[in-house]
Amino acid sequence: MPKDAIAISHSEIRTFTSCRRLWYLTYYRKLKPKHEPPTGAAHLGGNIHLALEGMHGYGLDPIEVLRWAYRDLAAAQPEYEEQLLKELDLALAMVEGYVQWAAETGVDAGLAVAATEHEILHEVTLPSTGDRVILRGKLDVLFRRHDGRYQLRDYKTVAGFQKADLLQLDQQMRFYAMLLAFAFPDAATRSPEVLYLMIKRSKRTARATPPFFAQETVSHNKHDLNNTYLRALAVAGEIMQARRRLDGEETGPHLADHHYSCPPRTSDYCSWGCSFLKVCAMLDDGSRAEDAITSMYDVGEPYAYYSNSRIQRAVKDLS
Repeated sequence: MPKDAIAISHSEIRTFTSCRRLWYLTYYRKLKPKHEPPTGAAHLGGNIHLALEGMHGYGLDPIEVLRWAYRDLAAAQPEYEEQLLKELDLALAMVEGYVQWAAETGVDAGLAVAATEHEILHEVTLPSTGDRVILRGKLDVLFRRHDGRYQLRDYKTVAGFQKADLLQLDQQMRFYAMLLAFAFPDAATRSPEVLYLMIKRSKRTARATPPFFAQETVSHNKHDLNNTYLRALAVAGEIMQARRRLDGEETGPHLADHHYSCPPRTSDYCSWGCSFLKVCAMLDDGSRAEDAITSMYDVGEPYAYYSNSRIQRAVKDLS
């Protein structure tokens, strides 16, 4: 990756468009909570994703990968061991059910692993600012179909399937499909379809309501990919402008003040998903926000997950 180019992922683009203050704290100041619980819907999804990556990409037993993942988390944060064990029971039920369902339905048939932990990079000069940036994405598993075409597939843990009709609007997989198109310009070498494998967060007890698994297909044509590219360029340009203002490279009243350049945007997400809820209001009301930030947050690289590979540690320990 060129040293003078800034790397920007879909996660950063999504964060910036969702709430500029969240972006400012996460990507500009690189803050992360000191004591973040390793449980919850997002972590559950990540662990199940890890188990399926181990199964498809490395031939590992997904149940053993799950047990390894939760042992690893409990060793790092033993104060959460009880909650982790409870969540492990749910995760095991979900993955065991998926393996059985996949065998019965043949949903994995015709898909062969082409690459694991495959990073796709596309360098571009932004038309709005002239900055060079790298649009980047990391695919845990890239598949190849029986006809030789590359195939994108995403695993989602869900509360239910009622929002399946919104998958057409999912920007993350559009972004990945766009990067795949740059990596493999010949349309005949890649599938226009994205597969969404959905696993319901359920132990499948007698009282639970099926179905518990589903796979949906969403196609992205050239217009989808072109317009996704234009949006990525536009937001990346706004990100680079915000960075210059915060760095003091643009002169003008208030430009370097994050209240001006990165105002917050409140939503329901604030209450259940934002790591900075406790300090957000303090940043506005004159409180000792910086002291609170120092006590509750550390500085860490937001892109560390691109180089810190849990699956490689799992492979090493389980092989």
